[in-house]
Amino acid sequence: MWLHKYRLLVVIYSICLVVGVREYLVNRGSDPFGWLSPEGQELIDIIAGVNPEDPETEFLRSMQALAAGEPDEFERQIEAALAADIKHNEMMLRFHAQYLVDRGADWGRINEALNRWHRNYPFSTETITLALASGPASPAEQAMWERSLGLIPWLADFRLASQERGAVASWQVEMLFRRGRPIDIEDVVEAVSRRYTR
Repeated sequence: MWLHKYRLLVVIYSICLVVGVREYLVNRGSDPFGWLSPEGQELIDIIAGVNPEDPETEFLRSMQALAAGEPDEFERQIEAALAADIKHNEMMLRFHAQYLVDRGADWGRINEALNRWHRNYPFSTETITLALASGPASPAEQAMWERSLGLIPWLADFRLASQERGAVASWQVEMLFRRGRPIDIEDVVEAVSRRYTR
């Protein structure tokens, strides 16, 4: 059937048509297009109707579920997309890794997701951020943490920083990965768990 043969072309044409019509009809001063906006939801429904079994559709559906506050459905959908071994969607691979880090998932699952993303995109300049339970107790401890992080062979670069949220400071490590090295996030956790003693 011609629809099956040209489904990618139909999907791309549908996206272009919806975005073009929207730009024509909607005031340019309005909010920009977003996948989780009502227009984005409508577009996802169109794509799902044209190509329901495609892993990319599963990913878009997973994002809908996450936005709707359904983490279990998000997990189910994104795992289905990942099971198809997609290699061309960096956003999905990186987002999944960051999601697992943010959720405090098992280190093994986090490492698997980080290494899958980095293996497929070894030259990526995108970063992953790890929120810390607490920050360094002193400038000397911060310097020790930074030295320890600098010794991790798979870290190409990092930034240890605090963010002020009202009266409370939250600490995080922003990480850039070195290509060709296996990632083990526990190295970072160990580096920022050391306590400075004189």
